[in-house]
Amino acid sequence: APYVIKFATDNAPDLEPPMIVSSSIPDMGYVPHYANSTMLTLMVDDASPFTCKASAQDMPFGQMGINMSCSAMPQDSMFSKYAECQADLPITDGQNSYYFRCKDYPETTEQQNENAESVVWRATKAQPLQITNTGPTGIIYTTNATLQAVTAEGAQQGKALCYYDRVEFFNTNASYHTQKLEGLTKQDFSFLIECRD
Repeated sequence: APYVIKFATDNAPDLEPPMIVSSSIPDMGYVPHYANSTMLTLMVDDASPFTCKASAQDMPFGQMGINMSCSAMPQDSMFSKYAECQADLPITDGQNSYYFRCKDYPETTEQQNENAESVVWRATKAQPLQITNTGPTGIIYTTNATLQAVTAEGAQQGKALCYYDRVEFFNTNASYHTQKLEGLTKQDFSFLIECRD
C-alpha cells in the first residue's frame, strides 16, 4: 500500500561544519610515476558558503597553507547538493600525505563551523609499469595461438589491463595476460601490445 512520509524543517542556524564525503583519487591510492603534482578534487557537503584548505602536516585550519578552489556542482547534476574543491598537490617519490579541513560562513549566524579534525589523504607515486615478456615469437606451426604478456612493477606489482592492437586481452587485470587467437592464416602477424595500471 502507498504511504506518505511528512516532515518539516525550520530556519535553525547551521551548526555543522562542512563534511568531506569523497575524493577523486581514493585514500591510499596511486598517482602516475611521472607526476610531480596531482589535481585532487574533494566532494564537500555543506548548506552554507565555505572554504577548504590543505597541508602536508596536520594543523589547524588557519595555519594550513594550500587554499583550495571550491565551486558548486551544476543544478542539473545528481550531485547538485555538493561542491567540488580542488588543489594541485605536489607529489614526491614514495607515499604522500595531505590533510584537509573546511570552514563555513553561515549567513544566519555569527558562528563559523570548522572541522575539528583533519581528513587525511594518502597516495603513493607508482613505479613505472613494465612489460617484461610477450609471446609467442618466431614461427608457429598451428592455426591457433595464445597471445601472452607479462607485466611487473607499476602501482600494484604488475597488475594491469593489457591490449593488443587496442583490443583488451580476454584474460587481463593481473600480471599475466592471455588472448586466444584461432583460425590464423599462413602469414606474418605483428601485434602492438600496450598495458596500463
